[in-house]
Amino acid sequence: MSKQTQIKDNKKADCTRQSNQSASETTNSQPKGNESMSSLALSFNDVTFNPVAQNDGQIWLTSTELAKALGYSRTDKVSNLYNAHKDEFTDSMATTLELGVVRKTGKVVMPVRVFSLRGCHLLAMFAKTEVAKQFRKWVLDLLDKEVGQPVLTKIDNQQELSSVADRKPLVESVNRLVDETGAIYSNVWKMVHQQFNIESVDQLTKEQVKQAIAYIHSLFIVAVKTSKTQKAVNIEHIQAMYLLGENKTNENYELLNKLQHIINDLDYFAGLVRKNTATQLSAFKSIEHQFTGFIA
Repeated sequence: MSKQTQIKDNKKADCTRQSNQSASETTNSQPKGNESMSSLALSFNDVTFNPVAQNDGQIWLTSTELAKALGYSRTDKVSNLYNAHKDEFTDSMATTLELGVVRKTGKVVMPVRVFSLRGCHLLAMFAKTEVAKQFRKWVLDLLDKEVGQPVLTKIDNQQELSSVADRKPLVESVNRLVDETGAIYSNVWKMVHQQFNIESVDQLTKEQVKQAIAYIHSLFIVAVKTSKTQKAVNIEHIQAMYLLGENKTNENYELLNKLQHIINDLDYFAGLVRKNTATQLSAFKSIEHQFTGFIA
């Protein structure tokens, strides 16, 4: 082998090693797609979640684990909650998957309902357990990591917060909630501040504005459902009171009729007494002179 040929081979080998090293570094430095979020060990209080891997890059949690996290003793509580409001869930918020489930008899494949983080948040809006509010905040923190942080990483140096124009749809949502439910305007904004741990709405990022709008919409849905339920209760109460009043009125009429009969009977007997008294008086008068002569 000539010296020139050996030099060419050495250069070719060096290029191959550099190419392999560069590819290896690129692979190690890139995020691992869905694994970055879906494979995280998520835990809320004493409940550890096992996220279900999907191709959409979202975190999906099973109804069984959600029931435990929300403080329910039975899984069907979550199912019942979902079924009562399923028209408000989209396919990107809740779905059913065929998953392996461990039973006493062994592992079986069966349909399991799973919820994305947005689905979890909406589900927790309807839950009335003591930890529901805390769970909603935990979910929003996860949404910030899943959706908010990748966006903020690109604009971190610019500190791009939401503008007045960005927040206009949020203001409109708040106004609608106040107008149609009678909520107090300042209290609604306080709830937004508490939900996102801010002191002023101008601290909201663009992504958080979207989340805040979704939060206001969820409050509106709950308020409307509560109002409809209250109206139904009021109507039923009015109907019940009307029927009760009608029944009592009829009873009073019956009592008045009976009383009238009694009065009529009393008049009749009073007439008999007067007639008998008059007859007795007349009889006494007719024999009065006989008693007078006898006494004299």
